Amino acid sequence: MKINKSVLRVARIISLAVLLAGLLGIYAGYTKEIDILLIISIALAVLGALALILTGVLLALPDKEIKDRQRYLALAAADKDGDNALQNFDYAAALTQIRRNYADDDAPKKNRFHISLSGFSKDFSVLGSGKIRYGCLVEANDKLFRPVRNENEVVPAVFVYSTDWYFDENPEELRDIANTVYNDREHNFLKNEKKYFFNVRLPEEICDGKSVYATVVAVYRRHVPLGTFSGGDIVPLIADPDRNDEAFIIDAKYWNEEFIVKFIKNL
Repeated sequence: MKINKSVLRVARIISLAVLLAGLLGIYAGYTKEIDILLIISIALAVLGALALILTGVLLALPDKEIKDRQRYLALAAADKDGDNALQNFDYAAALTQIRRNYADDDAPKKNRFHISLSGFSKDFSVLGSGKIRYGCLVEANDKLFRPVRNENEVVPAVFVYSTDWYFDENPEELRDIANTVYNDREHNFLKNEKKYFFNVRLPEEICDGKSVYATVVAVYRRHVPLGTFSGGDIVPLIADPDRNDEAFIIDAKYWNEEFIVKFIKNL
């Protein structure tokens, strides 16, 4: 059964209103000694509480579409020959296909999600103005390295990415930069793990003179194959550091199969 998350969110608000109305009614019925009001209000409060719990549980469940897609991705990776998937991979061709897949989708709210992470705005304008590049994971909340329990979760992670076309063909070189940034975490912007930062330009001496940025990304686990990382993962990001602080991972539904397989094989 396909669950409409928007309808559930509305139902959750209504449930909360019913619960509050019931609690107010209980107070009024008790203080004014109106038995019928007290009985009706208790029933409303119980109904509202149960509905609130039920909608919360349903919102936490992944959609059937997502379940089916994740199952398919896992099976696709299992069926592929590991050596062919991991060696001699054409990153530039994969990125071109990802960009094309993304551009061909004219849905007005593509790649968006409900951000429930303190410190992040809801500015999705970069999804229309940004350019898709490769990014490499530097560090992340521990949740991202564990199996998914809630694919609707939004979790912070630090990525490095570049606006230099060189990395379209050589994104694995971003791993060296990511490792350098991580190993120096006691002396750079990673030191304060509670402070988010966006599009920090890295020193050219560690980037071979190329334009490379480090940024915190709100990772929507539904956008990542199997919803998890292993460390040093390479993913397509959309960013526009000159005009927007935000950067987002491109939803895996826009990735080509070969890139998905490579990602899963590296887990």
